[in-house]
Amino acid sequence: MRFFIVVFLFYNFQIGICQIKTEDFQLKNISIENVEYAAIIFDPLQKKYLICNDSLAKRKFSPASTFKIANAIIGLETNVLSDEKQVFEWDGKKRANDKWNQSQDLETAFKNSTVWYFQALARKIGEKRMSKMLRKLNYVDKDFKINNDIDSFWLNGNLKKNLFEQVDFVQKLANKDLAISKKTYKTIEKIMFSHTIEDVNIYAKTGWAVNSDLDIGWYIGYAVKSGIKYPFATILVTNDYQSFDFQNLRKEIAFEALRSIGVIH
Repeated sequence: MRFFIVVFLFYNFQIGICQIKTEDFQLKNISIENVEYAAIIFDPLQKKYLICNDSLAKRKFSPASTFKIANAIIGLETNVLSDEKQVFEWDGKKRANDKWNQSQDLETAFKNSTVWYFQALARKIGEKRMSKMLRKLNYVDKDFKINNDIDSFWLNGNLKKNLFEQVDFVQKLANKDLAISKKTYKTIEKIMFSHTIEDVNIYAKTGWAVNSDLDIGWYIGYAVKSGIKYPFATILVTNDYQSFDFQNLRKEIAFEALRSIGVIH
């Protein structure tokens, strides 16, 4: 299967397209059926965005667990969370994921993608502070309203994001362009660290949303090589997630994009 990369040279995603060039490359060693996918990566050395599947990249879906990045930032900035070791006690309710059935701190909950932890965090933050901070982070527009679903609006609620918005947010985070404290940046970087590929550190978060009969898979973050940061975001849309490795494919697309510009080999 082939990628078509659209290179956009523009100030940001909101302003528009100044010039478009296209090229293709192979997605190596992966065979995909019953899947539509898109990816964006920013190459800071070439100062260009590489975009696969522009039409899907513009469609909006629930951000699901990728919202945990923003949720954690807001928890830290409002002092609901002190640091990555802030513990919330398990309520004793058994959930499908065994890793969730215990007390968690922020770092563990982020790694385990523990839904109840971040729902409790959102309730502690409250609708007023959450709305204010989401606007401060430019995560939503001025017309966005939580609508009394403070602990679910990013799951199957009224919050929707597209791939352009996702990569724009992580790019600002990677470049420390958000109006948040140094302590918050340090904590978020610590919990987002995923693993190292060769000499490249990956800071990222997965997400899994359900939209009618479709499963939506996200993977957003940034790669750091020799101090240079490469923001990326990928999305999968499928009605047959059990027929392939859903968990890893959204990551592999991001890694293939990084390989295409020589960040990893």
